Amino acid sequence: MPSVQPILELKDLHKRYAHGGSDQVILKGVDLTVSAGEIVMMVGPSGSGKSSLLHLISGVDLPDQGDIQLLNRPLTSMTEAERTLFRRQHIGVVYQFFNLIPTLTVRENILLPLTLNNRMQEQGEADRQLAALGLVEKANRFPEQLSGGEQQRVAICRALVHKPALLLADEPTGSLDNETADSVLQQMLDQIRQAGMTLIMVTHSEAVTQYADRVLRLHNGQLETVSS
Repeated sequence: MPSVQPILELKDLHKRYAHGGSDQVILKGVDLTVSAGEIVMMVGPSGSGKSSLLHLISGVDLPDQGDIQLLNRPLTSMTEAERTLFRRQHIGVVYQFFNLIPTLTVRENILLPLTLNNRMQEQGEADRQLAALGLVEKANRFPEQLSGGEQQRVAICRALVHKPALLLADEPTGSLDNETADSVLQQMLDQIRQAGMTLIMVTHSEAVTQYADRVLRLHNGQLETVSS
């Protein structure tokens, strides 16, 4: 069972964007507390602001109003440089369309977080990730030489290799066929649970939500609990 200790706290988050000459309200006072080790999945219609909320949690963007506490650190009070360093050290992100660096091999892509964090003494973890997700034979290939499922497994390895406290996943299997998506998701969840990481994942698949400790819906700028 997840720990009762909160890893993430969102308080009264508001966010709007200028769109077509007018303001589009995305979030209207969102509150959320996530426990360490919890797996939370977020659903909602397209354009409801799910990806925008992940951007706020990761520190890529800032809310117009409200506070974000991650690992008891005030993310919203940091400078951009401080947020970048904090994200690099404590957060992993899995994107729907992989975001692999085409000029790096599979192993080099996976090693990137360790390189950026000056933790190359832990590169054995990259080899463990390669083995766990069945990529050992692909280690020296480039992303364009891989299938979509293989690229997504590389992206998952890269996000997990530095053992971040929080993993954010934005439709990580949305571009894959159902059979491949289910296999990739199971591999990712196994890694997360074994390491005791916290996951917040955006998905359009109701079937995927069965693996969550809690399911939230973002609608009309508000978060509501679907199941827990």
